[in-house]
Amino acid sequence: MSVDSSLSNASGAESLAIQPQKLLILDARSYAAFWQTEPKEEAANAQLALLVVHAVDCDQRPVLVHCSDGWDRTPQIVALAKLLLDPYYRTIEGFQVLVEMEWLDFGHKFTDQCGHGENSDDLNERCPVFLQWLDCVHQLQRQFPCSFEFNEAFLVKLVQHTYSCLFGTFLCNNAKERGEQHTQE
Repeated sequence: MSVDSSLSNASGAESLAIQPQKLLILDARSYAAFWQTEPKEEAANAQLALLVVHAVDCDQRPVLVHCSDGWDRTPQIVALAKLLLDPYYRTIEGFQVLVEMEWLDFGHKFTDQCGHGENSDDLNERCPVFLQWLDCVHQLQRQFPCSFEFNEAFLVKLVQHTYSCLFGTFLCNNAKERGEQHTQE
């Protein structure tokens, strides 16, 4: 049944009684609950991404994802869900857009977590969050190679350049820092 036919068949009272879908909220508590059942962090992230996919695709529900500070698990879950939901993000161009949008533009702390820069001596800040996400992408790409325009070599090259410091893309914690340091020139 199409939306147009269902609306034209509904009476005035019935059309006013359309129920909005309940918002699915994934926050730090949700993540902690999943982590108790999935001891490996990547598996917990994949399960949460699948929950987002199901809510959006099957239940037509809006979803809000915000895990504690917002720049670790949040982009992992959201970017993985987008990759599963939209084949555009499985193209080389789309994957680039996804990394820029969910990781670079939203301020993933590449300097701190990858150990780039002069002030990155704090080992407690080091965390392979982006690498974990790329591993999830790699696992998907291995299971469904025909669904991706890129291969393992593309992902390996991305990992190498995340840590190589040859390009300014992954050198700073946010877009403001990249602009101030003229890393794209």
